Amino acid sequence: MEGLRIKTLGNIQIHLNSAAIKFSRQKSLALLIYLAVTGELKSREALATMFWPENSQARAFANLRQAIWEIKSTLGENWVEVNRHSLKLTPNERIWLDISEFYNLTNLAQSHSHPHGTICDQCLNNYELAAELFDGEFLTGFSLRDSPEFDDWQYFQANEVNRKMGSVYKQLVDG
Repeated sequence: MEGLRIKTLGNIQIHLNSAAIKFSRQKSLALLIYLAVTGELKSREALATMFWPENSQARAFANLRQAIWEIKSTLGENWVEVNRHSLKLTPNERIWLDISEFYNLTNLAQSHSHPHGTICDQCLNNYELAAELFDGEFLTGFSLRDSPEFDDWQYFQANEVNRKMGSVYKQLVDG
């Protein structure tokens, strides 16, 4: 698929139109991932506080502007919507995010009704596809040493994925 592909399960990989993308700053990468996973409009103030909590407000906002600039210059102008007060990743069907696909597949299978103790071929296939996406824990080996709020968010995301993956494995064994 052409577009933006973000792999967060296991080692992080970002591809734009099949070309691998690298960021020079960890926080630019973390900001992109955070915006992609949450899918929400975020205030600049909240992001500056989250990613640069020990900086003055002016320095934190300057660092945020630099991270936004790096994302936009690396990916292109159309991937991030920015205004004076907030930003978000532009909603786009050309964005593929493995964790979103993982949740979609598991939710499809879990919401499909079956007689107790049975699983259909379609649901079994969805669980198999979800298991194939799981290349390791959420953001394996990635951390921001001076952003405890981001680290907490990452920790809770990883726990939720691991909990879901346990359910996937159970369903695959039962199936």
